[in-house]
Amino acid sequence: MATEAGDLEINKLIFSSLLQYGSDLRPQPDLAQRYTVKGAEITFTLREGLKWHDGKPLNPSDVVFTFETVLNKQYRGPYKGLLKNVKGAADFSAGKTVFVEGIKVDGNRITITLDKPHGPTLMGIGTIPIIPAHIFRGVPVGKLAEKSLVPELKPVGTGPFILKEASVVVGADGKSRKVSEVTLSRNQGYHLGKPHLDKVRFKVLGQTANTAQLGELGIDIIRIRREEAEIVTRKGLHRLWDWPEGGYYYLAANLAYRPFDDRRVRLAMAYSLDREQMIKKAFDGHGTLINAPFLPGSWADPGNITNYTPDLQKSRDLFREAGWTDPDDDDILEQDGRELTFNLFFLKDSPQDEAIAGMIKDDLKKAGARVYLVPKDRDALLEQVFKRRSFDLYLLTWKLGPDPDVSAIFAPDSPINATGFRNNRAGKVLKYAAEFMDISQRQPLYNEWMLLANKELPIIFLFAPNNVMAVSSRVRGFEVSPAGHQYPWKWWVR
Repeated sequence: MATEAGDLEINKLIFSSLLQYGSDLRPQPDLAQRYTVKGAEITFTLREGLKWHDGKPLNPSDVVFTFETVLNKQYRGPYKGLLKNVKGAADFSAGKTVFVEGIKVDGNRITITLDKPHGPTLMGIGTIPIIPAHIFRGVPVGKLAEKSLVPELKPVGTGPFILKEASVVVGADGKSRKVSEVTLSRNQGYHLGKPHLDKVRFKVLGQTANTAQLGELGIDIIRIRREEAEIVTRKGLHRLWDWPEGGYYYLAANLAYRPFDDRRVRLAMAYSLDREQMIKKAFDGHGTLINAPFLPGSWADPGNITNYTPDLQKSRDLFREAGWTDPDDDDILEQDGRELTFNLFFLKDSPQDEAIAGMIKDDLKKAGARVYLVPKDRDALLEQVFKRRSFDLYLLTWKLGPDPDVSAIFAPDSPINATGFRNNRAGKVLKYAAEFMDISQRQPLYNEWMLLANKELPIIFLFAPNNVMAVSSRVRGFEVSPAGHQYPWKWWVR
């Protein structure tokens, strides 16, 4: 179970999970041919005839072993916490029990019982890579992440490709070891269809690698820095694929302070901002406008929401409607003798954040507001915003995950709901949506919440920076979706 981004990419080709994300982030079968939910129970039914790369059968006991490994207190990998809502998970992690009360096996079915229904847990459990007990049982849990790709361990999965070879470089200290190249071969018996590619080779490029020479280096697919995009495509040998990464920028106002408690002021601010220019200036044009805290194209995205495109006249009209005028013609609005002046906190030592904050300042100035920029280091900013709640405006990023549950930042009682947004209906909808595990029940609730948030603007959603991947023009079948690049077993080379 990997911890590094590169290891995760490789592990996705070697290992499979019970479920996978579809193009709209709905659950799709993988090792499980189907799943059912009933109350707080999730039952996964495994496909018949599943085999590990070494030919041994995959059994429900492997699934149980995997989940118990993740719940082990020594586990430090990326899946920690995904099983915390399983009944008995806390007691097992604490060593009070030797079995997890909420995990039961009946034939080829595994039933997971949660403490209470919780929608996000379905895909949290469903997307944990399943590992073989007969290979990993003797490995201390604390060593799994660092040993998952060591050649001697010969990791065995059920994914579309099989580990054939891994080259290791020994560090200057004579002890540290890093994988420099990994070769995978086709899994002829892959349960979702035989891959088109005979093999896939991963190479670790040094920091000084010239991305303009990817063709000469024999690189077909690579994730690149946004500023390198033009260089990579100059020769026409690679195409660029963009999709939103796992976070978005937002501008938040303290709704406990005047004038931010007035919805018209928040709307006026939203209409004053040129978010497209922010993407161009801060991320070389590689970003996606965000009008909701959901991935575009997700099943939870209602689609029919207002896109606050820059409209300076509408911004000024809304400020005026809220009682902010310019009686002395100095281009700064005022009300009852008080000027429209804000402090904007943002992260220092971040060129992107500084550029975005500067553009917010300039855009709001055009609408009649004076903004003072206040850069702070991360700890000081988090203290100021989330503990002291002493701010006018702040600029930060928040996660953009595959599940639409946004209770952590928007629930009325959340400790990080720093804006103080309170809307009785919105709060109830968020609570209800997380208590269902059936998407058909969750979807209308998230649609309703997003329409409310789009109208009330608890925060101003800006954009998500994009991941950028360069793909050789000879590679076919490459697809991206809100879940990222998908279906590598369908890739082929012209």
